[in-house]
Amino acid sequence: MKRLVLAPIVLAIAACTPAPTASKEAAPVETPTASLVPALGMLEERLGATTTEPTRSAVRMLFQNDGAGWKSLNPSCNDEVCLSEAPASLPPRTAWNVVYQGEVKGAVTATTPARWALYADAGLQELAAGTASPTVGQATLEFSSDETRPVYRPLVAVTIPAVSDPDAWKAGSLSAAALPLLHVAFRETFATVTNCATDGGSDLKAVTYMDSDVIPSAVSISAKGWSVATAHLNGYRCDGPLEETAFAPQTFAISPDGKALYLGESLKLVDTGDFDGNGKSELIFAIQRGNTSGYDLRFDDFAGEATFAYNHH
Repeated sequence: MKRLVLAPIVLAIAACTPAPTASKEAAPVETPTASLVPALGMLEERLGATTTEPTRSAVRMLFQNDGAGWKSLNPSCNDEVCLSEAPASLPPRTAWNVVYQGEVKGAVTATTPARWALYADAGLQELAAGTASPTVGQATLEFSSDETRPVYRPLVAVTIPAVSDPDAWKAGSLSAAALPLLHVAFRETFATVTNCATDGGSDLKAVTYMDSDVIPSAVSISAKGWSVATAHLNGYRCDGPLEETAFAPQTFAISPDGKALYLGESLKLVDTGDFDGNGKSELIFAIQRGNTSGYDLRFDDFAGEATFAYNHH
């Protein structure tokens, strides 16, 4: 099985390693402090198994930066043994600062369960019953795994005491110079596109498209001149999912010197900030690809990437 070896800090995970004996006492709660190797998680509102079961808050432990860049803590469980054994490698309890847009919104302490019931539970630490967790805005379907049940947006959780956003990312629009770069990058990524000849059909054929058919849907810009843009190709006619087609949301980064980088499909920007206290901003995206969810972290001006992805089934 895959093994992860991490620095000896608040956490030290080795996926699917043997569980400690039941008599082992829980370690004391660690207080977020700048002296610790930074870890990054996500406070999520989790849906119940049924529509009548209430939601609950949990922190999913995702990434760690040991000084050599961010690394994923994904145990990559694909069997029941891993679901039972991997949680024992997480710290028994972790104290988290919950942040959004460079501000601390609150603090929670999360406890690692004895086992994870589902693949989609990978990395989860549970909050004590009755814990009031921070929220931002209203519950919506934007980050929900269910098309009918709204949840509050996920919020970044860190083990450092404070977070800023040195690169000052904000929602914006593509400049006149950046829009053609997006079009070029989109065509390079999707040189060949197929679509159905009839609405709701399955009769695929190769099609051509105009730049005006590439529709930007979300744009963020930084004070350093970077842009991140999500766009999709308009006019999908097939009876089937958009996944792995140019018609699904596709995200690109455009550098200040005019270079475009394809980041991936169905990524939704969750937050930006200096999550390890090194004076540079990171960007974390939610992965929303049907059966696959998780988070994608970009750092060092998009030169670095760490991914924590899991399947629901």
